[in-house]
Amino acid sequence: MPDTPETQAEVDAVLQDGPLDALRWLPIGLSLDPPDAIDVQSVCLSLADHPDDWVRGNAIVALGHLARVTGDLDRARVTPVIRAALRDHHERVRGQAGDAESDIRHFMGWKHWRVR
Repeated sequence: MPDTPETQAEVDAVLQDGPLDALRWLPIGLSLDPPDAIDVQSVCLSLADHPDDWVRGNAIVALGHLARVTGDLDRARVTPVIRAALRDHHERVRGQAGDAESDIRHFMGWKHWRVR
């Protein structure tokens, strides 16, 4: 696992230049220990439509991690992304979306959050 960036400049460098393994790890690393100066939710949302299924899936499941770690997600921004991921063409992404949906329901208390 690569080191997780700790500054916005480091995050921007990974988003701009990769490499792919770093992009795959980025949302997970950031969501498990979110740096104060980085909008981790926005990073995850920006990677949620990446062409690589590992990047997409990890960005989605990281939203679930954020729900657990911070308890702070923007429902209006997250809901359509989870909806789309639940219909993703790749089984891995759909599975990670299901996990994220479950975490978000539990940790955010969105009991009547219907995304399917």
